[in-house]
Amino acid sequence: MTTIEDGRYEAGLDLLASRVPDAADRIRTLVPDEPDLSRYAVSFIYGELCQRPQLSMRDRSLVTLAVLAAIGAAEDILTQHVVLARAVGLTGAEIMEAFLHTAAYAGFPRAVTATRVASGVLAALNGAQAPPTGS
Repeated sequence: MTTIEDGRYEAGLDLLASRVPDAADRIRTLVPDEPDLSRYAVSFIYGELCQRPQLSMRDRSLVTLAVLAAIGAAEDILTQHVVLARAVGLTGAEIMEAFLHTAAYAGFPRAVTATRVASGVLAALNGAQAPPTGS
């Protein structure tokens, strides 16, 4: 495994874990066969980008949900970001509204898929069940 020596990975993991206590386990399940990919993603996204003060984590979460819905074929990652969105203060209604708004720009099929993913995650969170950690 590659070592990222500048502390960004630890800062990113700390940021995630402060909101989603099982963040480290969730990250490991997304790319179990290539841990360096996860380390670089956490280092750059959460250890660098999300440390910038220009947007709140809530705002970043809205942007991320819209982008993941728009690109499609990212259901496992979208699942994790719905969990994070709830953890940074977005309501279920706000998450669904983000996908409804995304339909106008990215198309209805992608918005429908994102809505289905979010519905399952939100149901699990509301039912006090552990939400899925990926495939």
